[in-house]
Parts: sequence; structure tokens; C-alpha cells
Amino acid sequence: MLRLHKVLLWGAVGIFLLSLFPGRSFAHAYIVRSTPSENETLARAPSMIRIEFNEEIQDHFYSLKLINRLH
Repeated sequence: MLRLHKVLLWGAVGIFLLSLFPGRSFAHAYIVRSTPSENETLARAPSMIRIEFNEEIQDHFYSLKLINRLH
């Protein structure tokens, strides 16, 4: 019985420690860098927009919306 309590206690401690370091368990990709940068105001339209994510994104699960605030 005492051995079972030790195993359960160490198992709980292990699970707790693993929860402190989630690593790559995040559910969403996030933007690492972009050109033009976020919320940047431009005098004219850029010839290219580049966005780099922290991981691969699936083709059918993303969309981008380009907004021209002058119109």
C-alpha cells in the first residue's frame, strides 16, 4: 500500500512538472515577422507582403484580409 502511494505521488509530481514546460503544445501558429510590420502605415501600397509563421500552416485553415483605410 505504501509503495502504491509513492508511485502515485511521484506520478503526480511528474505530471505537474511536465505541465510547467508545455513546449510545442500551443494550438495556433503565430506570426514571427512580417513585411510590412504589424500596424505599419505606408505612403503607398507595397509591391509584396511577406508573413513568416512559427510553424507550417495548413492550406485550408488560413485567410488574410488586406484593408485599404483610404477608401
